[in-house]
Amino acid sequence: METVTVHVCVGSDEREVAMLAVAAMDVGELRSGQPLLVPSTGRSDDQVLALVDRALREHGVSSRRFAPVTGLRSIIGGGWTTIEIELPDLPSRSVRVPNELVSASPWIVCDVDAVARTGPFVLDALARYLHPLDRLRHLADRNRDRRSAELNLGVRPGRCMVVGHATKRYLIASTRDVVAAELVALALSEYALGSNVALTGPWEIL
Repeated sequence: METVTVHVCVGSDEREVAMLAVAAMDVGELRSGQPLLVPSTGRSDDQVLALVDRALREHGVSSRRFAPVTGLRSIIGGGWTTIEIELPDLPSRSVRVPNELVSASPWIVCDVDAVARTGPFVLDALARYLHPLDRLRHLADRNRDRRSAELNLGVRPGRCMVVGHATKRYLIASTRDVVAAELVALALSEYALGSNVALTGPWEIL
């Protein structure tokens, strides 16, 4: 069985916790390229995205923030790569994703506090970045949860950062494994919503 590593940092100050989370990462990984930070909220003004970005820069790592293109330009403009979503018991489906997500190993930054009730968390975050026409078709698909999770095989996240609150303390979990990150995000979400609420993530449907 493959060993999965998850670094968890907890503290009362969010900036300090973010700095600890970055310090716990492999230095070679950080220096190998410019991380492309992708928010699960799909918002360019995502506060957690800014927090992680600032912590990386304070460690001397230059990162980029990514958010989906909106409006008419996103439909008629270029910059899309077509990938196949294949499931063993369903017809394959072609979808278009931004070129930047395919050429980089994006870091999924999940703000659990912001998406606790609705998601997406980690496994289904990339579905938010589909071409608008493919996104509409995806939302209408009865198997969209499974297809969302399968997107992670076409666009391989390099790292996942899950951020939220545990009791009154700030928590950041960092891992290269998308399923482990999804589990952490679901646990934090259920904690935020209360023990009477149980959520089902895409990983549970595979």
